[in-house]
Amino acid sequence: MKANLTDPESRIIKARKGYVQGYNGQAMVCCDTQVIVAQDLRQEQVDHHLLAPMLEQCEKQAGERPALCIMDSGYWSEANAALKDERTELLIAVGSSAAIEGRKHTGERTNATQKGRGSPNAEEAGH
Repeated sequence: MKANLTDPESRIIKARKGYVQGYNGQAMVCCDTQVIVAQDLRQEQVDHHLLAPMLEQCEKQAGERPALCIMDSGYWSEANAALKDERTELLIAVGSSAAIEGRKHTGERTNATQKGRGSPNAEEAGH
């Protein structure tokens, strides 16, 4: 086991191109003012359980929940979808654009897409 002596609270987190020693940072920004209305720094790399705390923090710091919240696929879960209410509309991606388009994250086409069997939902997803 390796330890980071300069920042012992940081963790090794999987990134797009390998691993990094660091944190998982979250930020919620008002689209109109570009002001950060909620923020968080975590040691774990997954995001799906962080939506409810971010909405609560936004309400505490900004005085209200956002009317619209747009998130990447890391936030997708049935529990997060259920957080939608009359105050906040949630738009959560259900997969990465690479997965929806049938590509690997490297930009290469997968065998299924090369054979014409891409995702049937790609148009519905807006891609």
